[in-house]
Amino acid sequence: MSRPVLVLIDGHAVAYRQFFALPLAGFQTKAGEPTNAVFGFARTLLDILEQKPEYLAVTFDQGLSGREVLYTEYKGTREKMPDDLRIQLDRIRELVTAFNIPILEFAGYEADDVIGSVAPQAEQQGVDVHIITGDRDILQLITEHTTVQLPAGRNQSAPQVYDLAGFREKYPGLEPPQLVDLKGLMGDTSDNIPGVKGVGEKTAFKLIGEYGSVQGVYEHLDAIKGALHKKLDADRDNAFVSRELAQIKRDVPVTLALEACVAHDYEYAAVEELFRTLEFRSLVGRLPGGPQSAAPATPGAPGQQMSMFAEGEGESDTPPAAAVVPFEIVDDAEKLAALVERLESADAITWDVETTSVDQMAGDLVGIALAVDAEHGYYVPVGHIAPNAPTSRGEDSSQPDLIADHTPRQLPLDDVVAALHPALTDPAIPKYAHNATFDLVLMRRYGIDVQPVTFDTMVAEWISDPASRNLGLKNLAWVRLGIQMTEITELIGSGKGQITMDRVPVERAAPYAAADAALTHRLVGELRPELKERQVWTLFSEVEMPLVPVIADMEMAGVMLDVPFLRELSAELSERLGALQSEIYDQSGGYGEFNLGSPKQLNDVLFGKLNLPTEGLRKTTHGFSTDAATLEALKDAHPIVSSILHWRELSKLQNTYVDALPELVNPQTGRVHTSYNQTGTSTGRVSSTNPNLQNIPIRTEEGRRVRRAFIAPEGYRLLAVDYSQVELRVLAHYSQDAALLQAFRDGQDIHRTTAAAVDGIPLDEVTNEQRRFAKAVNFGLRYGMGAFRLARDSDLTLGE
Repeated sequence: MSRPVLVLIDGHAVAYRQFFALPLAGFQTKAGEPTNAVFGFARTLLDILEQKPEYLAVTFDQGLSGREVLYTEYKGTREKMPDDLRIQLDRIRELVTAFNIPILEFAGYEADDVIGSVAPQAEQQGVDVHIITGDRDILQLITEHTTVQLPAGRNQSAPQVYDLAGFREKYPGLEPPQLVDLKGLMGDTSDNIPGVKGVGEKTAFKLIGEYGSVQGVYEHLDAIKGALHKKLDADRDNAFVSRELAQIKRDVPVTLALEACVAHDYEYAAVEELFRTLEFRSLVGRLPGGPQSAAPATPGAPGQQMSMFAEGEGESDTPPAAAVVPFEIVDDAEKLAALVERLESADAITWDVETTSVDQMAGDLVGIALAVDAEHGYYVPVGHIAPNAPTSRGEDSSQPDLIADHTPRQLPLDDVVAALHPALTDPAIPKYAHNATFDLVLMRRYGIDVQPVTFDTMVAEWISDPASRNLGLKNLAWVRLGIQMTEITELIGSGKGQITMDRVPVERAAPYAAADAALTHRLVGELRPELKERQVWTLFSEVEMPLVPVIADMEMAGVMLDVPFLRELSAELSERLGALQSEIYDQSGGYGEFNLGSPKQLNDVLFGKLNLPTEGLRKTTHGFSTDAATLEALKDAHPIVSSILHWRELSKLQNTYVDALPELVNPQTGRVHTSYNQTGTSTGRVSSTNPNLQNIPIRTEEGRRVRRAFIAPEGYRLLAVDYSQVELRVLAHYSQDAALLQAFRDGQDIHRTTAAAVDGIPLDEVTNEQRRFAKAVNFGLRYGMGAFRLARDSDLTLGE
C-alpha cells in the first residue's frame, strides 16, 4: 500500500536555479519588476501540484547553521546574490503564502538542515518524503522513504530523481550517509569546503569504499603509503572539519505539523490576483481548482457566467463559451437595422473580424464584431457554414466535440456590407481596433475601407511600453482589466484536430467575438490617459496611428516576384550544392558519403575521422556542437570546415528563399504579401513576417541575387528609404561627443568615418566591407557590445 507524500522544496536552491535558467530580459512586469525567478518558481509549484501530493512545504535559508564559525571561509568564494534575484525572494515568499504552503525555517539555519530535521519526522508519521533542490549534498538524506530531485543536466530533458537504487548506481559501493565522508576528503568548491589538498573524487571514492568513513581512513593511515599518506596526514584537521561542514544537521528545533502542509488548500482568487500583478497569464490556466468559465461577466463578479442568445436561437450540442460581456447576435434584417442606427449615433465604434486564416490576404471573412461602448457587444455572422459541408480543401471537418451539426442562420454578406458601410466609413465617427492593420485589410477586401482609425490598443500598449509582453488582446485584457478571456483554441481546438472559425457554431463564436470588440473599447479608456500621462500621446496619435492605413496599403499592394529568375537560380544552386557535397566527401579522409544535415554523422567525420581539436567545444546529445559559431572557430583546422559552412549557406538560401518564395505568391494578386509588424521591435522599426523579407542575406553575392528577384511593375521603380543613422544622431545629441557631432555637421557618412578611424586609413579609401564592419561596431557598441565581442568579431586585439 502506497504511503502519502510530503514534498519539501529547498526554496533558495530552486529560486537560484530558475533565476539563471530563465532570461531576465524576457520577464519583467510593465512596472519594470523582474520576475524570471518568480515565474520559474511558480511553474515549479504548478508542476508539483499537478502530481497531486498530499503534503507540501517550502524551506528557506536563515543563516549558515554555525558553519561559518567552524570554518570562516565557508561559502566564501560564492558571488554575492544578484540584486535582481534578491528583490524577487520576497515575491517568491508571497507566492508560497498565496498558495497557503507553510514555510519551514529557523533563524540561523540553512534550509538543508531544516529539511534534514523535518524529513525523519515525516517518515515517523508514515509519510514518504520527496525533496526538490539544486544541492547534491541533500543526497545524503536518501532513505527507503525519502527521495531527492535534482534539476536536469545540460543534456537531460527531465529532472533527475534519486532513490536508494539510483544513489547506489551513481555511487557504487557507498550508502547516502557516506556522502559526507566523500566530501570530507575531496572537499566541495561550490561551498568552499577545503577537503584534503591533492585528493580528488576518484581517490576519495576509493578510500571511503575501502575504509568506510573519514574516521576509518585515519584509523588505517599507516596502511596508506607514499604521497597519498603525506597528503592525508598533512590535512587531517581539514578532513574532519570538511566532513562536519558537509554533514546536514538533524537537530534543528522545528516540529512538523502535517495538517498544516495539506496541498491544494488555497484560495484560487488570491493566487490569480498575484499572477495578474506579476503578469503570469500563461500560468493561470494551470491553477488547480479554478473556475471552469473563461472569465467573469464583469469585473468584480468572480465565477459569474452569462449566456445570452439572440431571440429564437436554441442551444447547440456543445455549450457556448462563457460570455465576458452581454452580447447580441445580429442575424436578421430587423436586428441589422437596429445595429446600424446604434452605430450611426455612436461616439466611437470598435470593430473586430473573425476569419478562416491568419493570412490577411487569404482568409475568408466569417463574422464582424462591433461595440459602441465597453459593456456590450454585437456579432454579425456572415461566413459560418454547416459543420459537415465540404471545404475547398476537401476535408471532413466534423468535430462533434467542438461544433454543433446545424445550418447557421445569418444574413447575406452583401446585405451586411451595404448596411455597415456608411457608419464604418463615416469620417466623423472614430474607429477603434486591436491590431487594426489586420482587420482593416480584411474589411477593405470586402468593400469597407474603415476610417478614421484613431486608436489601436495593441499599438497603444506598445507605445506605452515597447518591451511589453502583453501586446496580445487576451493578455492585455487580463493584465489591464483583470478579465480572463476565452482562448481561440477553446473554439477551434489545436493540432491535427483544429478546425477553422467558419465551422464554429454562431452561438459559440458570438460571445468570443463580441468580447473582443467590447473589451478593446474598454481598453481604450484605460490606455488613452496613460499615453497622455507618459507624454507620448503626440507620438501615438500623429505618427503611429496615421501609419496604420499606410501599412495596410503596403500589405495589400504586396511585392512582385520574378519567379522564372528564381527557378533558374534554384537549378544553379542545386548544381553547386552537388559539387560542394562531392568536395566535402573527398575532404572527409575516406569516410565516404554521409548526411551533411546530421549532427551525429558530422561529429563522426570531424572529430572521429579527421580528429579536429575539441578543446573548449560545447557538448550536445550528438557529441560536440557543430553550430555555425563552432565551425567558424575551426575554419583554419581543416579545409572541410569552410566547405561545410559554404554548403550550409547555399542550402539555407535555396530552401528558405529561392524555393520557398514562389510558393508564397498569392494566386489572386500574383504577388507576395508580407505582414508588416508595427509593434514588432522595441526600437520603433517596422518588422516583416510571413515571409520575413528583411532577413534575406545581403552580404554575399548569392543573397544579393535573391533580392534581385523582387521587381517593380513596368513603369515603376523600387525605392529604398531609411532614416539617416537616427540612433547615432540621438547618441550624438545626448553624449555631446565632439568627434561624433563634427562628423554629422560635416555631412560625413558616420560608418565610413568610424572605419577610417579603426583601420587608420583616409576616408576615401574605405571599402564597402570595411564600412559594413564599422556599422556593426557603431550599433553594437550602442546596444551593449563589449570589448571581448568586438575583438572576436574583428581583427583587432583586445587591447586595440
